[in-house]
This record gives sequence, C-alpha cells and structure tokens, in this order.
Amino acid sequence: MPLRLFRFLSSLLIPATRGTVAIYVGLTLVMTIGLIALGTDVVFLLMKHRQMQSAADSAAISGARALAVGVPADYAMQARSVASASGFVNGVDGVTVTVNSPPVVSTGNAGLEGAVEVIVSQPQNQLLLGLFRSGILPVGAMAVAANSGSYEYCFLALGSGGSPAAFVANNAVVANPDCGVAVNSSSSPALTLGENAVIRGPVNVVGEWLLNNNSDLQGSPNFQHATAVENPYESLTAGTPPGCTSTSGIVNGTKTLSAGHYCSGFDFKNSSTVTLSQGTYYVDSKFVTGNGVTIKATSGVTIIINGNYTINLGNSNIINVVAPTSGTFAGIAFYGPTAIGTQVFSNNVNLNVQGVLYFPEGTVNFNNNGITTTSKCTQIVAKYINISNNAALNNDCVGTGVSTIGGGATKLVE
Repeated sequence: MPLRLFRFLSSLLIPATRGTVAIYVGLTLVMTIGLIALGTDVVFLLMKHRQMQSAADSAAISGARALAVGVPADYAMQARSVASASGFVNGVDGVTVTVNSPPVVSTGNAGLEGAVEVIVSQPQNQLLLGLFRSGILPVGAMAVAANSGSYEYCFLALGSGGSPAAFVANNAVVANPDCGVAVNSSSSPALTLGENAVIRGPVNVVGEWLLNNNSDLQGSPNFQHATAVENPYESLTAGTPPGCTSTSGIVNGTKTLSAGHYCSGFDFKNSSTVTLSQGTYYVDSKFVTGNGVTIKATSGVTIIINGNYTINLGNSNIINVVAPTSGTFAGIAFYGPTAIGTQVFSNNVNLNVQGVLYFPEGTVNFNNNGITTTSKCTQIVAKYINISNNAALNNDCVGTGVSTIGGGATKLVE
C-alpha cells in the first residue's frame, strides 16, 4: 500500500512542475537562511544592548555618587572608568561614553541638577544579515542617576558582610539629627537596634535593619536595600614610618612628646598628663593608659596604630585630639590600617575628637559612657561599629579637613 501511494504521487509531478518546485525550494532556502540570519543578529544585538545598558546604569550611579560627595573629584572620569570596567572603553573599537550633568538627551530628566546622564554607544557590524544587506547598525543605551537628597553620615560601617555590621545596643542613642548611620553590609540584618535604642539621623543600609522592642529610627530619610556609601578615605595609606624616635613613649607624670615613630608604643601611667605636639605619631605594639590620664593633642595630630593590636584605655581618661586640616592625613585623628581587632572606648572616657577614627579592618566599640564629644566634627569609620551608650557626635565639618561621608542615596531615575 505505501509503495502504490508513492507511485501515485510521483505520477502527479510532470517535468514542467519539477523545475518550479526547485525554484520554490531555492527561494524557501533563501528565506529560511535570511530568517535565521535575522534571528541570530537580533539576539546578538539584544545581548549587546543589555550589556551597554548595564554599563550605563552602573556608570551613571557611580558618577552621580562622585558628583554628590566630591570623591573622586572628576565625576565624568569616574563614570567612564566604571563603563570601561564593563568592557566599554571610550574611544576604543568605536565605543562612545558620553557623560552629562545635568542630563541633556533625557526626555524626563533633562536639566535635573545633581543628576548624571551616561550614554554608551557602539556601532555593530551585522553578522549573517550582512550577507543580504550592507552597513552597520547603531546600538546604544542611556541611564540617568541622581541622589535623593544631601544626607551626610557620622558613622560608616564598611563591612560588606557581617550580620550585623553595626549594632546600636539597648538604650543607646545616636542623638544628633545631622549625624547619620551608613552600613554597607548586604546582610539581613546589617543594622540591628537593641531594645529602646534610637538613631535620630538618616540611615542608609545596603541590606536590611532589625528593630527590636521600642527601638526607633527617628531621622529621615531612612533607606534599606540602598546603594553602598563610598569610603572617602579608601585611597589612604599609612606610608613608611620614620626611624624609631629616641624619646620614650612611657610617661609617668607630665610630659610633652614630639611627632615620630614610637617603636616601644605608648604607656601613660595613672594621672599622667601628656601633650602631643603637631604631627603624625606612629605607635607600635601598644597604646595603654592608666586611670585619670589626660591627653592633649589639639594642634593637628594624627595617631597611627601601627600594627595589629588594640587600644587599652583606663578609667576616666580625657582625650582631646584635633586632626590636621591639610596634608596626607587631613581629617585623620586615629588610624589603624592593619588593626583587625576591637578598639574599645569605654569606662567613662571623655573623648573629644575633631576628625575621624578610621579602622577599615577592625571594629570600634563605644560602651559605658565611652564618648562625649564637644568637637565640631567627629566621624567613626570602621569595618564594624558597636554602640552601647549615648554617642553625641557633631557633623559641622567645614574647614576641618574631614571628608564628607555620603551625599544621599544614589538611584536610577531613568
């Protein structure tokens, strides 16, 4: 039966129609190849556009953040650098990365002050479709990012992990409404408030916060799932310390010390009064104070914890430090570049610091009334931060050499 059916169908194909069928088959093949070429090129162009859009989004956010905080100073260069990291280098292989502030091309945000517009474009050669038509296709993507306000922070927890990376313990209060808390951890929770704890300034958390019984975020604005706040001291290094000073860092009584490299560390005995003259102090191995010690360092002083150790403070110390307003360590009061432990400021220490306590690899703890600052500008920047007492930090940093932390949450608006 199948053989008969085949012979019958074959008898219907007269010689004249066999040529017609061949033409039809040829045309169909051409159309099929064309459709395959079109599909292949469309998929490639869509993929390329997606890559450009991702690059434009990242570049716009980074450029807007730089514009807001002034770090790096050239926001357009920062945006192009981010686009370059995504594979789109301005001026290479036909790539053009255009950065505008305020936006120019945008239809909904043109002229928006503080916004950054990034346009990434690159002409694309047609692949299989080039068999049928010549020329190249323009492909591009645009993004606009802006800061949702000008919000500055006194506390910055740098750790990208850590749960929590910042902890405001039971009954603790971050009292100044102009002193915000920024947490770059993406964990849940990244910021935890204990019972009755309060933050009265703005909050910016990459992950999520956990508010325990009666704790409260009383400031504004408060963001979860936000963009990480950039560390304005990221590029800072301690440099090479000078040779060891001949002056001993052991003080029992009243003494004035000069800047230098204290290879045997600092050891200030009970009731001592120590004046630190202007300059940078590299302190090796230990920083120990007895009870009732007074430290006067108000003429532009940076104290570098030169090693992996923790500060050990006695009861009822008075520590006054004013950081330099210019130079390599402008705004830096305490700096522990390699200290990974926990720096504890406690036991009724009266810590008056104009500058930043910067421990990028370590933890800073304030407890037992460990901080009462009357200085105009104080910042805490550390990998992790724990507060278990009232932290009264001020944030009037103009003219102090201290860099601004923050500038608002940066988000895509187009």
